[in-house]
Amino acid sequence: MKRGKKKKAPKAQEDAVRSGLEDWRDNVLVESYWPGTTSLSGQTILGDDVIERLVTCGERIESYQELRRHVRWAIGHDEETGKATMYGEQLLTQLSEIYSKLDRDVEIVQQQIIQSRAHPTVTSSNFYSTASTRQTRQCSSMRPVTDGMGNMDIGNSLRDGEGSQMGEGAQPTKDGRGSASRPQWR
Repeated sequence: MKRGKKKKAPKAQEDAVRSGLEDWRDNVLVESYWPGTTSLSGQTILGDDVIERLVTCGERIESYQELRRHVRWAIGHDEETGKATMYGEQLLTQLSEIYSKLDRDVEIVQQQIIQSRAHPTVTSSNFYSTASTRQTRQCSSMRPVTDGMGNMDIGNSLRDGEGSQMGEGAQPTKDGRGSASRPQWR
């Protein structure tokens, strides 16, 4: 085992390696090691302590020498040849697949970040907050006309061209109302 300061792997990588190895152990390795047996668990073949050492070693294990440096897994090592058994090779293959999936996931997230910066997403809250701000600005430009006692003088405001019925270019009729068919905001 190596001495010195241990590197810390990202939490997402640790979680992915842990769950990937546990799933592989319980679904593939047990059937490969003891075909047709349902009474033995995957922990009997590949213990949680071995998985935890692989998860927390702080580096990606890509060769059998690296695997042996971090864990001593009897089923994965052939004492006569000093090399990996078929189960040790399967473990290395599984680790490689887990690392490849992590790399693909990171690439996808990076591409999504680049796309979101290039094409910002308009959410309903962004859209409506902009629309309500625009409407508030338009409504605040309208000024009611009062008759001096605080009462609104609708007739004068329409004649003076300040009501919502009187838009740009609208002319008052005989009764003092504007000729515009629809309200025009200023």
